[in-house]
Amino acid sequence: AATNTQAFTVATTVTGAGTATYQWQLSTNAGVDFADISGATNATYTTPATAAGDSGNQYRVKVNTTAGAVEVISSAATLTVTE
Repeated sequence: AATNTQAFTVATTVTGAGTATYQWQLSTNAGVDFADISGATNATYTTPATAAGDSGNQYRVKVNTTAGAVEVISSAATLTVTE
């Protein structure tokens, strides 16, 4: 079984007040539904050890600011696991 992890990183620039906030999300059904990943609130998210069954999972991040700027959601990135 694969034991590798995968890191996803977002780069942001905040203009105006506040600092960026992050919430990573995961979809296990080809992007139909996304759910927040508990504790994944930094600019970089690293998955737990991946397995073949994780291939196809999609990850995206919601970015906001502490000053309440309009929320931006990234495009989804698809994880591919090869063994």
